[in-house]
Amino acid sequence: MAGEGVSPEEAAWLAGYPDLDALCDAADAISRHWQGSEVDSCSIINARSGMCGEDCKWCAQASRHHTGCDTYGIISRPEAMKAAKANSEAGIRRFSLVTSGRTVAAKDLGAFCDIIRDIKAETGLYLCASMARACWMRCGRSRPNLSWTSWRSSAAAQRMSFSAPSR
Repeated sequence: MAGEGVSPEEAAWLAGYPDLDALCDAADAISRHWQGSEVDSCSIINARSGMCGEDCKWCAQASRHHTGCDTYGIISRPEAMKAAKANSEAGIRRFSLVTSGRTVAAKDLGAFCDIIRDIKAETGLYLCASMARACWMRCGRSRPNLSWTSWRSSAAAQRMSFSAPSR
C-alpha cells in the first residue's frame, strides 16, 4: 500500500502463492486503495475491416481465415460518428479506432485524421487508435497535429501520448 513497485523476486513469489482467493482479495484491496471503485471503459470500433495481407494465425482478419466478416477499407464518417456518440451517451469515456493490417497507407491517413477530429469535436471522448506499425513515420510525420490523446502501434505495442491542439 506504500505505492512502491513489485520486484521480480516478489512477483515470482506471488505467482506461486498457494491461496489464490487471499491473493485476489489483496489485489482488490490494493486496486481500490489506489484507483477507487470506478471503472474506466474503452470501446473500440473496427475502422478498417478485413483485407489484411498478413498471415497471423491468431487473427480472424488474417488472409488465411475465411470468416465471411464484412470487409471495408475505411469506415464511413457517419458510421464512426454514430458509434462514437452512442458510446459517449452510454457513459463510455474512451473510444479507439482499430484497423486491420500491418500499416495504414499515407493516402488513407488523412481520412482517419478527419474522422478523429470530428469525433473529438462532437463528443469530447478520450480518443485512441491502433493503426499498425509506425504509420506516422511512414507518412513523413513526426507527431500528428490531431485532437486525440493516444496512439497504439499494434505491431510494436508502443503507446505514445499526444497533447495536440483541438481543431
